[in-house]
Amino acid sequence: PFENIRVRKALSLAIDKNLLVSTIYLGAGSPTSTMDAQPGSMGWDDRFVPYPFDSAEAKRLLTEAGYTTQSPLKLKFWTSARGGFTEWKELGEAITLMWQDTGLIKVDLTAVDTSVLDVMRRDRKLSGQPYLLRLEPGPDTVRRFSSQLNQKSNSALVTTDADIEALGPKVVAETDLQKRHDLAKQVYNIMYDQYLTVPLVSSGPVYGLSSRVKDWPLIRGMGKMTELERI
Repeated sequence: PFENIRVRKALSLAIDKNLLVSTIYLGAGSPTSTMDAQPGSMGWDDRFVPYPFDSAEAKRLLTEAGYTTQSPLKLKFWTSARGGFTEWKELGEAITLMWQDTGLIKVDLTAVDTSVLDVMRRDRKLSGQPYLLRLEPGPDTVRRFSSQLNQKSNSALVTTDADIEALGPKVVAETDLQKRHDLAKQVYNIMYDQYLTVPLVSSGPVYGLSSRVKDWPLIRGMGKMTELERI
């Protein structure tokens, strides 16, 4: 189903990311707009803003794509509880409810061990199936272009596209930092305009602390998102 941009866009618009931030992340985070590009990092474009929450538009897009209440879009949605990210259970459940609230999506939420999910990603067994993924953004994300954005690599694939496949080697080979940034920006713009991923929240881990602990610094900037793998 993810060959249809209407479906990819609908899955993003159906998620209320502000609600995820205020409830699951207790306000300690913000909706994010891209896979791992952040302001100041390689490939960032100031036009990137979080996709809005628009359930009515999501329903319209799914209807245009041919789905009905009698014949809904059926998804197997994978998640796992990674160390230090225990909120993933609630995150997966919340996204499932938001998608199903459209009345046009039926979700089979499946939790597995992290190691199992990683192997499934590396072995390309998640085609057409969304899954939760945490990425750690940095100032230079060039390694993504030779591994997680290249289906010919042995790494766990995040997403792919013919145009991204063509640009990836150019990003990796370019030694001029400005030119590398411009090439990477092209890649992220393709992802953004084609809704190849469903960015969720940029936040640090949610900690449970005793009231005796004061001034605990929450680490920000770790992006959480649902990836749509297209092989």
